[in-house]
Amino acid sequence: VYCESCEKLVCVKCLSQQRHRGHACVLVADAFESQRSIVEGEVRMLKSRLVETNEAVLRFPPRLKEISDQRAELEDQIRETIRELHADLELSRVEFLAQLRQLAQQKLRTLGAQRRDAEAVRASLERALVFANQYLRAG
Repeated sequence: VYCESCEKLVCVKCLSQQRHRGHACVLVADAFESQRSIVEGEVRMLKSRLVETNEAVLRFPPRLKEISDQRAELEDQIRETIRELHADLELSRVEFLAQLRQLAQQKLRTLGAQRRDAEAVRASLERALVFANQYLRAG
C-alpha cells in the first residue's frame, strides 16, 4: 500500500498503526499509474523544451556570424570615414596655409608701400627742414 499523505510505501501492519490513520492510501499499482502519468507529462514537456532549446541553439551560429560580419563592415566604414576626415583635414590645412601666405604677402606689400610712403614723407620733411634752416641763416 502507498500512503499518499506521507508519500511512502507502507505495509498492512504499519497501515493499521496510529501514524497512518486517516491518511489517503492507495494500492501500489494505482499509485504507480498515477505517478507514471505525471512523469510522462513531465517527459513530454521536457522533450518539447529540448526541441525548442535545440532550435534556439541552432540559431546562434548564424547570428554570431551576422554580428561578426556587421562588426567587420562597421570597422571598415570607420576606417574609411577616418581616412576621408584625414584627407579633408589635410586639404583644409593646405588651403589655410595658402590663405595665410597670401594674406601675409598682402600685408607685407601694404606695409612695404606704407614704409616707402613714410620714407618719402621723411625725405620731404628733411628737405623742408634743410630749406628752412638755410632760409633762417640767409636771413
